[in-house]
Amino acid sequence: EYTLQIQGQITADYEGALQVIEYFRKSLESCSYIKDIQVEPPELEKISPKRVPDQVGVSLTEVKKRRFSLSARFQLK
Repeated sequence: EYTLQIQGQITADYEGALQVIEYFRKSLESCSYIKDIQVEPPELEKISPKRVPDQVGVSLTEVKKRRFSLSARFQLK
């Protein structure tokens, strides 16, 4: 049994970063030999809308580099 540790960085707003990380986690989960996936998501900064809050599609977080980490166990068959 082995431990996989990934430290990554995504350039996106907070919500977009979470979507990418979740997609990546689900892709790893589909591998039968990877177990116990743990994700440490990026930190969420203070939310401060810079535009009118009732606009459709307004992002409350800015696009920037966001760090995350992921760990999992895997066993080669």
